[in-house]
Amino acid sequence: PVSQASKEEAVYRDILQAIAVEPLTIGQLAKQLSLDSDEVRGYLDWMKKVGKVVASGRARATRYSAAS
Repeated sequence: PVSQASKEEAVYRDILQAIAVEPLTIGQLAKQLSLDSDEVRGYLDWMKKVGKVVASGRARATRYSAAS
């Protein structure tokens, strides 16, 4: 059985890997990672607070990329 912590770590790594290629919207990330948009939004909100990702654009056009 996969622990909740290891699942969260895997999703975190998958998001960073996906946005390293190009900035993506929440919808694009959700589709690419086969996750619910609300779940992806939660991860991105946390990752933004801790400085791992940056957002550009507004509303549905907001794209997330890895912080430098």
